[in-house]
Amino acid sequence: GFVGSLSAINEDGVYVMMNTGNMNTAKVIGDLTPISIIARSIINDFSNSNFSSSAVQKYVVDNFASNMSSTRQGTSGGGAILVIACDQPIDSNEETMFILEMDRLETMI
Repeated sequence: GFVGSLSAINEDGVYVMMNTGNMNTAKVIGDLTPISIIARSIINDFSNSNFSSSAVQKYVVDNFASNMSSTRQGTSGGGAILVIACDQPIDSNEETMFILEMDRLETMI
């Protein structure tokens, strides 16, 4: 089962919604963090003052990438999509919403 949130918003207006999938063609690897833990960490550690797609992507890879991933970018066992949004990023040039796609091989916007 899941431990953590499937859809959440924090007091700074950062929102994360999870959609999981299946990735049967890639080799199963260990050393992966459940996607709900990654979503919860984003909610805990991001606010409108540090929100950007590149910052979130770097944070997820730096903190959750599997050592067994051939690319060192894989963070999710079965494939997952996180819809991530912020109502008012500090930089008006930053996007207010993006999709972070994760599987055993890559984590990308």
